[in-house]
Amino acid sequence: MEMIEKLKNGGIVQRLITYLGKRVVEQIQPNKDVPGTFTRYYLPSNRNKKYAVMQNYALSLDEVEYHLNKK
Repeated sequence: MEMIEKLKNGGIVQRLITYLGKRVVEQIQPNKDVPGTFTRYYLPSNRNKKYAVMQNYALSLDEVEYHLNKK
């Protein structure tokens, strides 16, 4: 999966999902405080980072793969 490879190389992954009936952007990025883990955010569909809500703080790569693969 190319999203996982992008994360492994230090990139940020964004995708549009439906959460509680609303379209939001799920953003997963490397966690700077805990090396080797990732942080997951939900942003409004306009990608305004001012309104980002953290969903998970220190996800392992396996947990990230689970979130990216669930429907």
